[in-house]
Amino acid sequence: MDYSLVPFLAVLALSFIVGCFCSKRAKGNDSKGSDYFLASRQLGWFLLTMTFAATQIGGGFILGTADSAAQIGPYAILFPIGYCLGFLALGLGFGAKLQSLQLNTASDVFERYYDSSLLKKIAALLSVLSLTGILIAQAVGLKKFLFSVGWTDEWIFLAAWSIVILYTTQGGFLAVVWTDAIQGLVMIGMLIGACLFTMYTAPDFSQTLTNMASIKWEAAEDKILGFLIMPFLFTFIEQDMLQRCFAAKSKRAVTIAGCLSACILFALAIIPVYFGMLADELGIKTAANSTFMEVVKVLTNPFVASIAASAILLAIISTASSLLSAVSSNISQDFVVNKKLSITRMKAITFGIGIVALIGSYTATNILSCMIASYELSVACLFVPLVMGVFLQGRAKALLPAAILSVACGGAGFILVKAISLGWLGDIMPLALSAAGYGVGAVFFTPIPEQALERE
Repeated sequence: MDYSLVPFLAVLALSFIVGCFCSKRAKGNDSKGSDYFLASRQLGWFLLTMTFAATQIGGGFILGTADSAAQIGPYAILFPIGYCLGFLALGLGFGAKLQSLQLNTASDVFERYYDSSLLKKIAALLSVLSLTGILIAQAVGLKKFLFSVGWTDEWIFLAAWSIVILYTTQGGFLAVVWTDAIQGLVMIGMLIGACLFTMYTAPDFSQTLTNMASIKWEAAEDKILGFLIMPFLFTFIEQDMLQRCFAAKSKRAVTIAGCLSACILFALAIIPVYFGMLADELGIKTAANSTFMEVVKVLTNPFVASIAASAILLAIISTASSLLSAVSSNISQDFVVNKKLSITRMKAITFGIGIVALIGSYTATNILSCMIASYELSVACLFVPLVMGVFLQGRAKALLPAAILSVACGGAGFILVKAISLGWLGDIMPLALSAAGYGVGAVFFTPIPEQALERE
């Protein structure tokens, strides 16, 4: 029997058991699904920390970063660093601000503060498209993982993804959070252990790092801003992150969790980068398999390889279940108006999204490229008006023309940079156009308050 088979099955079985247990508390007995999608808004700082970290330490964080590090060297670390900065921003005040709003989804900002149901639906649609793209990337990562450990039978991948769908569907957001906590603790321990053992057996290549950075610069130059900025900005508007802020018990819980999760991700960021650079140094060719796992298999033994494989599995399924819950909450809470959804229908929506992601996994191959592309459109269109709405709140209603113009300009900028190659400028132009649109709308199209007219 393959050594990795036992932890693989154990993790999936444990996750399903947790999902069944949590389903007893996820009754979905309110019209907005606060029990099913927000765990009754009772999450403390420890659960928040673990679910924050486990959600982002996924296929993109480990597999995607390792693959990119083999191509562009140490510059690949900017991708996980972007996540770290995003969590730090949540911990330093933005997350507490979100918790105090008592919203259900990120899209609610547009309806409550801009008084526009149309903008809310546009924001929800963009969120669904983005998160579904990232969910597909996790399915691709899971398939790569299975191929890396030698499990190339299609039924194994289908069975593993089915378990993810089932426990998320069964237990709702509470099941996601508790499985994140369990999976996160075990995953982090396994990653550190596998890394330390690999470092002990691997040759020292510290003297070549400077040359590697110089050689890889040309390949990395056009990607650096996208790697750093997109994950950072997306944290501010990402439904699965904001869903956790809305579900927090208090502002203090979000503040502590944001700062702690930033520290955890920063400490772990070096691991996939190290493995990717090590693969390049040793000339390990990975083809369609995972760079991370190929390095482990070459330099260690089957037992360590099974530990590393289990850590990857945990990382992928924890992120996948979070994304699945987030997309389902967007659809259930943003597109169903004045209608109470039963728990059965909420589960059906969650199940359907999981099937869509499964089908999409057969059309995508590059994990990090799929994730970055999924970030770009939402960041370009939504970052500026959403963040402004959060901070301005009641004053944002008069700025509806600015918000509409911001979304339109951001979308136009996204299309422009996809049609015309602008190098590193392409990473910031859509966001800059969105900000400019908001400014123009605020100055030229916002009605002047009656009090100001009276004073004149």
